[in-house]
Amino acid sequence: MNWAFEGTRSRLGKLMPPRYGLLKYVLEACHATDARNIHIIPISISYDLIRDVEEYATEQTSQGKGAESLRWLIGYIRSLARPMGKIYVDIGEPVVLERAPDPDDKLALSKIAFEVAVEANHVTAITFPSLVTMSLLGAAPKAPSPQ
Repeated sequence: MNWAFEGTRSRLGKLMPPRYGLLKYVLEACHATDARNIHIIPISISYDLIRDVEEYATEQTSQGKGAESLRWLIGYIRSLARPMGKIYVDIGEPVVLERAPDPDDKLALSKIAFEVAVEANHVTAITFPSLVTMSLLGAAPKAPSPQ
């Protein structure tokens, strides 16, 4: 099964609390069946380029989000044919649980998710675009403007 944090950032960049979705459901099933020795494998998937960057940049200039229509969908699918660089897939150390936590234990769920995220972060590739982005974000208090 595949699980990823959901809702971590809004389109405006606001940090949102993660949603655990599938991870929560799997751990609930493991608890109900008294599963033992549960392995959660962190996998990091990184891309050189992300297709939606242009749309996000447009939204940040207060032009608003464009309507998603059939025409938009066809254009989006066609745009996927353009080369977008390399994809990096790396597998981290498994997070092993002797037993699943109680389904009502939200703190245990968030700790497990955090541990999986840390392990995925350990194997995430450092790409040129990520270095540039980190440099721009580090130019506090705001990104440098062209002069």
